[in-house]
Amino acid sequence: METLFTSPQDTTTVAPPRWKMALAAFAAVLPISLIGSGLLGPALSALPLLARVLILALLFSTLMTYLMMPTVTLVLRRWLYSSTSTAGEGPTR
Repeated sequence: METLFTSPQDTTTVAPPRWKMALAAFAAVLPISLIGSGLLGPALSALPLLARVLILALLFSTLMTYLMMPTVTLVLRRWLYSSTSTAGEGPTR
């Protein structure tokens, strides 16, 4: 997951602390989950559980990889990289 948070131009970039990556991932997952479950949940309710889970997992993982994580990391880049001296450090302030 750290590769989602590194710049392709800068191979020496240290990944942000895991707690920041977790919050950024949460910010990306929440809208997909709300919209996907709200809009697709009722439409997929007639399908068997396995089929529903497979469709939602494919959709969510694709949207996370190609849309949400690049967008969230771009929007939060200053916060994500504000204190990346060590990958395991806790919150600052």
